Amino acid sequence: MNNRIHLSLLGLALASASVSAQQRSSDFMADQATRAAMARPDVFLTPIHDEAGIDDRPGGTWATGPNYKVSFHAGMRFFPLLGSRYPHNLPLGWQTTSVAVGGTELLVPGEQAVSAPADWRMEYRYRNFTEAYDVLAEGVEQTFVIERRPQTAGDLVVRGRVETDLHVQSQGATHGAINFTDADGKTILEYGAAFAVDAMGAKAEMTTAVVDGEVVLTVPGAWLESATFPVTVDPLVTSVPLDTTNSQIVANGCVVHEPGADEYIVVLTRFFSASDTDIYGINYLPNWTLPVTVFLSSLEFSIERKPEIAYVAEAGRWVTVFERQSFGSNPEHRIAYHSRGAGLLTLDTTIFDLPQAPGTSRRNPDVGGTRPNSLGTRAAIVCEEENNSTNNNTTTTKIRLTMLDLATDTVVASSTVGSNQTDLEYPTINQETTGGGAPWVFAYQGYSNLIPGDDWDIQFGKLFTDGLYSPSALILGAASNSQHSLAPQVAGTGDRYMVSYIVLGNTGTRTAATTGTELRALQFTWPAASAINVRHDFRMRLAGAPLANVDLAFDTNTQGHWASLSHLASPVFGARAMTVQRVVDGAVVETESEGGGPGELTTGHGVCFDSFGDNFPIFFSSGSGADTWGTWLEQPATVPPSEYGLGCGTATIATFGDALSGSNNFGCSLNPPGTIDFTPAVLLISTGSSLPIPLDVAGFTGCFANVDLAGGFLGSIPTATSPFGALVVLPISGSFAGDIYFQWAYAAPGLNPSGFAFTKGLKATIVP
Repeated sequence: MNNRIHLSLLGLALASASVSAQQRSSDFMADQATRAAMARPDVFLTPIHDEAGIDDRPGGTWATGPNYKVSFHAGMRFFPLLGSRYPHNLPLGWQTTSVAVGGTELLVPGEQAVSAPADWRMEYRYRNFTEAYDVLAEGVEQTFVIERRPQTAGDLVVRGRVETDLHVQSQGATHGAINFTDADGKTILEYGAAFAVDAMGAKAEMTTAVVDGEVVLTVPGAWLESATFPVTVDPLVTSVPLDTTNSQIVANGCVVHEPGADEYIVVLTRFFSASDTDIYGINYLPNWTLPVTVFLSSLEFSIERKPEIAYVAEAGRWVTVFERQSFGSNPEHRIAYHSRGAGLLTLDTTIFDLPQAPGTSRRNPDVGGTRPNSLGTRAAIVCEEENNSTNNNTTTTKIRLTMLDLATDTVVASSTVGSNQTDLEYPTINQETTGGGAPWVFAYQGYSNLIPGDDWDIQFGKLFTDGLYSPSALILGAASNSQHSLAPQVAGTGDRYMVSYIVLGNTGTRTAATTGTELRALQFTWPAASAINVRHDFRMRLAGAPLANVDLAFDTNTQGHWASLSHLASPVFGARAMTVQRVVDGAVVETESEGGGPGELTTGHGVCFDSFGDNFPIFFSSGSGADTWGTWLEQPATVPPSEYGLGCGTATIATFGDALSGSNNFGCSLNPPGTIDFTPAVLLISTGSSLPIPLDVAGFTGCFANVDLAGGFLGSIPTATSPFGALVVLPISGSFAGDIYFQWAYAAPGLNPSGFAFTKGLKATIVP
């Protein structure tokens, strides 16, 4: 691993790489004070909040912690984070049945508590006491507060009925924790040893007993007699860390750079159990610090998974789309979305479902947005659609195309691709366009039901802002049907694109696999009103174990570099090694990996491009997802250009863009003052410089040649000036690196007999 990939643990607000003032706006530092007040030591610790229901299932009041979530809308229910190995949740509910002192009941029969929620504390206020729950990183602290000394003396006894599928053994009164176990006897959560504390800080151990499914807490009457009221009883309910081997905690994730506020947004899902996944949206500063959870769905009766994310510049909003299924009256799989303004740090749980015909199912969504500072308020969404309500994967799956206007949160167009003669799956769409009326490019794997033993091929289309689409005649796959092309990812913008995909041998069956031993890519251009022009078709990775094609991002600065994210399932270690590869002009020029050795599990989730930081942010996790990380693949450092030699006239010479191999936005500019609008200018290019050579004999009196006009001369490019001077874009081959020399000649009537002036020379170093 080299020094261009940096790592920080996302579960903690760690200090990380510095960010230069030249790259970041002034808001970067100013925003840290606000964030510091909202950031939590653990990104999964979220305050008490309300969530809307889904279908006929209620929403309610929730909070989450690093390894639990808790609901408060029907009393306290504590949900330990179990992972995907457990088929369903194993919550623990508490219902207070009695609070008595010396046999005198303080809980009035039939009394209903008044709920009083705060950010991190829920109180149920009764006439004679308050039952409260504090949301902490380590668990939920339960307290009972007796404000006034009761009229009767004796022991203080609190009884609560526990409702859970976990197992607990009856036990006599003792000071200690109660362990709740699963069917295999593994401890899942702990009801901690209880203490009583009075107003002066005096503390007493309490006994805890389990009798006939009730937990009984007892404060000795002798201590209570000398206590100063109010008196507080405070056991702690905690989840016990589980062995997550061969289980998933973080299932899916994605990342986008939000240029409107210069932030990273990560969206991920967590397995509380196999039938309950929750979705989190987390906002980071661009050095992966000060995380703030800004979006959350923690409902008990729903599954949210497979999120994707994009940013729409004119709307100033980011949008995440994901699969959603409820266990209510409408069990159909659907595509839902959440959108919000750039830079907003308040927690929001609003979710919208895309309109969907009854009796259909949708899955595997992706979403595309627009580049920074571009026009257009629409996002493009692609997904699979089945003509059944059970999400069964049929042989006639179609692709649903949806146009969502984020200015109004309305669907403005929707259509499908496919027929009963085809099976179309795993759609993907580029994360951003140049805006305006520019289309998105989408790809998917397709299978013909008319060809016996057909293979999966990659197919393409353009999706326009009005919802219309245009298919491509190009089909990417083996002409002999000998191998499947699977699970595409596409990235690019303008007219430059790349698709990565998995290759797997065809045994004559319609495989459901999405992994294989080879990762390939196709780089192509697709100009408006033209066919796809294939530039490079090449292998990226070859492995002896299954490869997963995770994500792909495009460098909009160079407009010629991509970053591919994949991971390898290792049969030796049972681990996954996350790998990111930088691709230029049909060649992998850099490969960086994390994990894959004994005990090292890493799973890639998402990669994007940060045009401000000039790097590829990457989100990944341990194999189980118990730990999550943020990192970057840095672009190579460029070398500043340097002027040399002698010039005549007043215009100056400069370069623009990235001086990197494979860059398509690099070029040389002629800058006023000294230029005359709409007059000739010529850029001289050479691989060598020269000492200033006087050009008087050629009529260019007082001017000099500063580039090698002989053996190293590459040529001249004529152009014309504008009010801003002149510029020439010089796409750089991915195979070229080294020094290149420039000089401008431009019209300057009256300066000398020729009427032309020459700038100084400029040396630029192209970095591989």
